[in-house]
Amino acid sequence: MVNGTGIHRLARAVEQELLSRGFNVYGTGDAVVHYQRTVVRDLRDPQGKTAQAVARALAVKRRFLCFHWGEQITPEVEVEIDSSRFIDVEIILGDDYQRFFPQVVPLY
Repeated sequence: MVNGTGIHRLARAVEQELLSRGFNVYGTGDAVVHYQRTVVRDLRDPQGKTAQAVARALAVKRRFLCFHWGEQITPEVEVEIDSSRFIDVEIILGDDYQRFFPQVVPLY
């Protein structure tokens, strides 16, 4: 889990949310650059299937008032093979993180 927003301790707060949803999280950190969009990066599978599955699990439906409408919104998916790491997928939080984690309040 990487924080690409610059919001202090955001990755820790999202880590707690993901753990409560049943995901395994092996660490958090800060990105060197700022991200506009949340990204799920596949580090093992050249086809990106694992990242696509995680992105679908994080997907949300658009809402109008209290009704769901339109397509699901998913994080972007990238493939960047890194066999030196023991994790399959890395989530990089972008400025749109609240779409996928609306209940998360950054820890101050």
